[in-house]
Amino acid sequence: MTIPFENSRAGNDFAKCTRLAGTVRLLAMANCIQVSPAVIEKKSCHSRSSNIPRRAVAAANGRLRLCQVLVLISSWFTLAGCSDRATELSQQLSSNEVELRRSAARSLAEMELAASPAIGAIADAATNDADADVRRLCAFALGEIATETDESQVALKQALQDKDAKVRATAAYSIVKLNPHDSTAVPVLIESVKAGDLKAIVVLGQLGPAARDAVDVLTTALQDRRHNLVRMKAAQSLERIGPAAASAVPMLKQLANDRDVDVRHAASQAIAAIER
Repeated sequence: MTIPFENSRAGNDFAKCTRLAGTVRLLAMANCIQVSPAVIEKKSCHSRSSNIPRRAVAAANGRLRLCQVLVLISSWFTLAGCSDRATELSQQLSSNEVELRRSAARSLAEMELAASPAIGAIADAATNDADADVRRLCAFALGEIATETDESQVALKQALQDKDAKVRATAAYSIVKLNPHDSTAVPVLIESVKAGDLKAIVVLGQLGPAARDAVDVLTTALQDRRHNLVRMKAAQSLERIGPAAASAVPMLKQLANDRDVDVRHAASQAIAAIER
């Protein structure tokens, strides 16, 4: 039976490092609070015109230097714990227990950049794990780590072909998060918009002109009479696509008289951006 991370030696070490890092950060805050705001704001502390006593300036500078050192120490404690944690969690991705694999994938996503040592294991699980939830969580984790590596790129682009729609959509979101100019995710995002996914509408807007192939599906979304938010977000994404969204202008002009004030504003902004 696999030991849960929080009960393992690495988990205990991580908890200790986290507590130490928190203590050091509190000490840094306490020292910074004692520095006079007047000293911090005074850029010419050593000028003759300053009314602040030199002793006060020296004391403040000393505390500020101490703050910087304490923050560095805090970061070291955090990273020291995270390295072991990422390694152990990456090993749990190979567990026979699906719930443990899901939990490990969630935890790695929460670690963000600190989970970088586990990118290889995460990328492998994102494409090869038998459980769709594990694949989806790992695809999400690759975006949260926010480090574009060959392994993460290959895994995410392979995940765009996954048999599960949620895995495909999550991979698309992560691709755009890592590279907001990569249009390879557009076909999957179009598919997600058609399935009623509001987030896909927003992510298409993040691609800007690279999402020009999505203009038709976004124009269709403008006609959603049930959800004001869908119409507003579709208009905002078309605004970010810019002149390439010219075919959407007639529908946007209809929305300029929409019953919802936010939709009207978004439509007007989109028309201005497209026709500039």
